[in-house]
Amino acid sequence: MKKKDTKTRIRTEALKQLNESGVEQVTIRSIADALAMSPGNLTYHYKNTDFIIYELYLDLVHAIDETIFELNNRPLDLHLLYDQLVRNQGKMFAYRFVLLEFATIARRVESVKHHYRHLIRSRQEQFKMFLHVLIMEGYLKKEVSDSTQLEMIFQSLIFSNAWLPDAYIHFDQPDERVIPFYARLQMSMMLPYLTDKGRSQYGEIMEKHYDGNFSGYPE
Repeated sequence: MKKKDTKTRIRTEALKQLNESGVEQVTIRSIADALAMSPGNLTYHYKNTDFIIYELYLDLVHAIDETIFELNNRPLDLHLLYDQLVRNQGKMFAYRFVLLEFATIARRVESVKHHYRHLIRSRQEQFKMFLHVLIMEGYLKKEVSDSTQLEMIFQSLIFSNAWLPDAYIHFDQPDERVIPFYARLQMSMMLPYLTDKGRSQYGEIMEKHYDGNFSGYPE
């Protein structure tokens, strides 16, 4: 088997274990045993689990990059923004250990922390461009200042990091079915800044994807 195929198998098994058990419980031995490999053979490909975690983190970043690329290459409106938001949250759920333990991972794996700090600067510029397009297309108010736009961007970035840990607190056995709940909340942060045209399209999204008014966490 080619080295690339072996590394893919290792990452696939590691992702499964990390999602199920968390970063503190997964070891080179636990991954190797599941793949019927010797630990020594596995460390030929990855020196330790931190290297695997870093590559899985990059896999998630690249998956989200693909969605952002689509936003750059299609006419942007709130429907597309909502659809891509749901897709991204689905990708985050597939790599849920990253979000569930991001602070721990960033403290443990320096390369993740440094990469993420650089990534945020890039995301800030990308999201600023999306807001500019929404203003030009008449979905957001032209009066929204640069400072307010920046606040909106950081609110969205912080929400993106926090929604999944929140789901694991408030939902029993959370799965992808929690995504519409959090997608709705993230979209609602735009409400104060929408024009009449934007509010009309926001209403279409709510009517299409939701049964009624927001009622908070399930009982």
